[in-house]
Amino acid sequence: MQVVLKNKYNKICTLRGSDPMPPGLKWINDVRNLMAHTGMIPRDKKLSDSLLCEVTSNIIELILRIDQYYYGNKLLGLEDPYLNFIRKLIVPYFYEGKFGDQLIFDETFETYMERAKKEWIFGDN
Repeated sequence: MQVVLKNKYNKICTLRGSDPMPPGLKWINDVRNLMAHTGMIPRDKKLSDSLLCEVTSNIIELILRIDQYYYGNKLLGLEDPYLNFIRKLIVPYFYEGKFGDQLIFDETFETYMERAKKEWIFGDN
């Protein structure tokens, strides 16, 4: 089995038969569908309400970034450093659950900022 995040023009993320399903692939699809068709924010019993709102807003931004990448790179055929930057934002979400280096399912924005500050100041990884 092979799963590819794409439409007929676009390929961002490919999974081969032995690859595990990225943790956020189903979630992004569920959020997109629910918000696009009902305008509602999804509920998830495993996430607190505050973290759920942060995850949902990250998913919305991720969807917008995927659209930017698709239209710029695939439809208009642009080769642009900013589009490469966008792609580098998108791909880690599907493999690691990270968007903008934040583990969006596991840490709040405040926790992420504290971790990023420590990594920037002290070089901790």
